[in-house]
Amino acid sequence: MPLKKDKNNDEKVVSIASSYSKNALVCIVWEDATELDATPWAEHDGSFVYKPALCKQVGFVLYDGPEGLVITNGILEDGTVARRNQIPRGMIKNITLLETK
Repeated sequence: MPLKKDKNNDEKVVSIASSYSKNALVCIVWEDATELDATPWAEHDGSFVYKPALCKQVGFVLYDGPEGLVITNGILEDGTVARRNQIPRGMIKNITLLETK
């Protein structure tokens, strides 16, 4: 899914809701926040290099809105869903549709 500029001129992955059916199976690549140090204090010098913590997550889309996506890893026949993950749109780097059923 290509990035597009939003109203603040920031690059974000836009909604792909029109591209798939309800409960579509997708793979989302998103950047997580990460702790850099194992101790309470650390020296920060000029050799620091920013390295993104990219996560890949597969799930069924329950919600796709302007703020982000909500996905789950399981859906029962009665519609009950397993634990849900909410991923803010600004953290999403790529969305790949895995199934169109």
